[in-house]
Amino acid sequence: MNDDGTVNDLVTDSVSQLNSMLIGATPPESIGLLDIASSETIGMAMYNAVSAQQNSQISSSAAVTSACAKMLSTQPTLPSVPAPAVDNPPPFMPLGPDKADSASLIKEADTLANDAVEMLKESGQSQQDNEKEVTNLITKLQSYLNGLKSDKTATPPQKQENKNEDNNENKKAEDKNPPGGEGGKK
Repeated sequence: MNDDGTVNDLVTDSVSQLNSMLIGATPPESIGLLDIASSETIGMAMYNAVSAQQNSQISSSAAVTSACAKMLSTQPTLPSVPAPAVDNPPPFMPLGPDKADSASLIKEADTLANDAVEMLKESGQSQQDNEKEVTNLITKLQSYLNGLKSDKTATPPQKQENKNEDNNENKKAEDKNPPGGEGGKK
């Protein structure tokens, strides 16, 4: 009773169950394969990006190192500076009593003071003002030198500003404009 045209029910049931299982399992399998492929692709892309960044950083560091090595290996060219011309050096007076005795210092100071008097005479200031100023300077110098003999820690006298020119200008201005009057009118 086997008929060649008929199929056993058990076979048809098993085939239909297999077809249902295949139809139900195909979408999740395909999505799983797609996820595996895309994750592998993204992983390779990230690996390539990291590798490229590392290589560019290495080449950048090498370029900077090479440039620094070249800068450090070159010798800078210094500009040539001519030697200063020394025609007549200024007079030098030693400051301490151990370099020279007081008498020679006073003699040197007197010579310099006389030279200064001559220069002041040539500048046109009044002789009395010049003599007073030179006398004051000589007495300060002598008192300083006497102080050196008694005290090793004496300080040199302070340099005075030359106010004679200002005084002369003020006197000329007062002559032109006396107090209580106008511009030289009497």
